[in-house]
Amino acid sequence: MGFGKGFSACFYSSIVCGFTYFSLYRLFKGHFKDNFEDKVDVGYCFLGAALSAQFLTLIFQYPYDLIKCRLQSVNYIFKYQNLVHACKQQCRKHGFLSLYEGVLPFLLTYTTFVGL
Repeated sequence: MGFGKGFSACFYSSIVCGFTYFSLYRLFKGHFKDNFEDKVDVGYCFLGAALSAQFLTLIFQYPYDLIKCRLQSVNYIFKYQNLVHACKQQCRKHGFLSLYEGVLPFLLTYTTFVGL
């Protein structure tokens, strides 16, 4: 039943984060290649670009993922109606930074996974 409740969070996250990641990766790849190609292998430049782009993209993606997980698995506790309602409730009750609780392990795991 809760599986479909996280669809809007996945949909909007995919659009925003996909665009953000590929834009940042292209920007970083060119920058790293121009500045570091003569010092290190070009593969390391691309890895650095991927890690940097993914790290910054996850700053946008994590709140969507947090809300998606809550909508799908523990919505009986939070009683969110949709994505917008969930964000408003979370920010109103606990502040904006509460959307980033638990972000460090997520960033380390996901960034490494995508970068490699």
